[in-house]
Amino acid sequence: MNLLQDRKTQEWICINCGFGSMTPPRDQGPRYEPSEPETQRRLRLLNRVAEQFGTDKVDEILKDNPSLKQLWQQQLLEDVAMEFGRDKVETLVRDQPELKDDWDRTQVTEEAELFRTKGRRGPSGMWYFVPAFFSLLGGLISYVALKDRDEAMADTCLVFGIVVFVAEALATFWFRG
Repeated sequence: MNLLQDRKTQEWICINCGFGSMTPPRDQGPRYEPSEPETQRRLRLLNRVAEQFGTDKVDEILKDNPSLKQLWQQQLLEDVAMEFGRDKVETLVRDQPELKDDWDRTQVTEEAELFRTKGRRGPSGMWYFVPAFFSLLGGLISYVALKDRDEAMADTCLVFGIVVFVAEALATFWFRG
């Protein structure tokens, strides 16, 4: 099992299935990795580097960080598997024995797959009702609740709360006079 430790929560997380535990593994040394949002940001940056400069540049960047390289490769393979199917991943890793071995080890059960994809879903669209009913205060509440999980949705809820507040204020002045 390949485990990384989250700096924020100190939780040990399996890079294969996403299972987390506070109990340190016996055979895992004190290896720390960035927190989840930072890791995701790094992986997106590595994908952009690969698109613009090629994977050899990514290999150069990650030569001192094999665990992040493994995580990046696993993410790419999982994305291909989700988009095109697992048989396409087998085609990709056929000529790379170390990557194929790693992929074979990371084949997960359907239950672990559901756990991992459930964690990736964003917040519910029901959050838009909070600023709709409570205007500016609802927008602020939504923003604070969502900013760490989905920044774009948090910003949208805040703006929506401001718009509802302005509309209510204009309606109040319009119908009074």
